[in-house]
Amino acid sequence: MAIINNDVAKLVTTPSVNNSNESVYQALADAEVLISERSAANAYDRMHTALHSFLRQVCKNHSIPYGSNDSINGLLPKINDHIKNQPDDGRNEKVFKMLRSANAMLDNINYLRNHHSLSHPSENLLKNNDAQFAINLARSIMTYVDGILK
Repeated sequence: MAIINNDVAKLVTTPSVNNSNESVYQALADAEVLISERSAANAYDRMHTALHSFLRQVCKNHSIPYGSNDSINGLLPKINDHIKNQPDDGRNEKVFKMLRSANAMLDNINYLRNHHSLSHPSENLLKNNDAQFAINLARSIMTYVDGILK
């Protein structure tokens, strides 16, 4: 049915990440099931959990200091600084600016999770297209960071 409705093309594929642990795997798997059987809005909280677990695992794998209470907004700038401090490989400076800008998006992703997802009681859940957009952003950030910091 998803193929007929062309919903499959609306989502960035689930990332296969090297910086992973059981929490990342389980949250990504749960999100996939919820997307296919329910909706992106139902999967949003699981994708947020996958992203948060992934960012923590990146910090752990690359000895980037972080606190146990750091949110996704606290983790990505630390990862970005770590990437910038690596030897220059000719990466375009604009890409680092994009990654810094992604933190503002993560602030909104976090807000949506706390106020418009199934993580807390809410009568105003995300619309499916909005949830797809936020999930795509989270998946893209994961894929990009994982590609740089394998």
